[in-house]
Amino acid sequence: LMDSVMETEMGDVTLSKEEIDLSYRYIYPVFAVGYNWLQSNADSAKDLGNKIDETIRFYREKGRKCEKVILITHSMGSLVARHYTQNMDGEKNVLGVVHGVMPSLGAAATYRRMKAGTENPQGDVKGWLASQVLGADSWAMTAVLSQSPGPLQLLPGREYGSHWLKIIDGKYTYSYPDNNPYEDIYLQRDKWWGLCDDSLINPGKSYTQQALNNDWLSFSAIIERKVMRFIEDLAGKYHHNTYAFYSADKAFASYGDICWQAKTPPVDEWINRHRSRDASQGRIVDKSERQDIRTIASPLSGAGWAKGIKQTYQILPAEEGGDGTVPVRSGRIPESRLKARYQVSVGHEPAYQSPLAQEFTLRALVKTTQKIKSS
Repeated sequence: LMDSVMETEMGDVTLSKEEIDLSYRYIYPVFAVGYNWLQSNADSAKDLGNKIDETIRFYREKGRKCEKVILITHSMGSLVARHYTQNMDGEKNVLGVVHGVMPSLGAAATYRRMKAGTENPQGDVKGWLASQVLGADSWAMTAVLSQSPGPLQLLPGREYGSHWLKIIDGKYTYSYPDNNPYEDIYLQRDKWWGLCDDSLINPGKSYTQQALNNDWLSFSAIIERKVMRFIEDLAGKYHHNTYAFYSADKAFASYGDICWQAKTPPVDEWINRHRSRDASQGRIVDKSERQDIRTIASPLSGAGWAKGIKQTYQILPAEEGGDGTVPVRSGRIPESRLKARYQVSVGHEPAYQSPLAQEFTLRALVKTTQKIKSS
């Protein structure tokens, strides 16, 4: 490590002999802390805190000096760690953090999965199997995710930005949110492009309107009390000694924006060429559609016998560079929050299998160890 230089986007992870020598003065037992990804990440952060307290206490009872831990995170685990250090007063127990492929602002792919199931961009058997396990369509995904705060906390928050959900109808484009994704998208109950179809929250059990209303109230409460609060309370907060790597490779195209693209029958288009339509107010025609296509009837204005026009909308493929799940805009943490940031071409799930990601993490660990002198 002393004989090589690692080119980072910002920060310096070059190691001196003195820094490496200091790192050898300590032992580094490794603990894997699992968590239930369906429960709120705030609850997982409590579990993490309990594990950290237990570990520190274990070594102290054995006469060892153990004051702090170093956290190495992946994906959603990064949000768990950040919540613990920044919102639960856990920073005093953590010497430093290394984040890998963190959706720091959220991931638009979460919306896509609720509406169409888990994507398989490579079109291979491994991706197909993963999609079947995680949820291959909106029916499977909504029944689980609509009642699970954890994955919903991966949705884009206000920091993600505006107008990332687009409905493209020829020369007209409707885009959301303006500035509040919770009201503008996630809690839109009667819009075909809204996040959650209330009939899929409790499939096979909720048949009456009252039952559907109760399901929607439960979902709304999760969004308002657990999802929005978690996301917005975490915005802009990072441990003071943080290192991070991410991917910006277009070979791992990720959903930065979600775009619904219209297809309108040419004859209907011509017949109604002098009438305007509003696809954002369209009504679902085929309720059996489960994946990335929705057939709707868009209301028409002006004189004419037809009240609406039938259109088919499909989600366009991902286009933004990233790791296949987290787009650049969310993976690239602002420099002001970091000690060092490294861009490396990796897929999301196997990110730490990359030798370069491993090297950056090791260098970050040695750099973090230097803080022990002043702890």
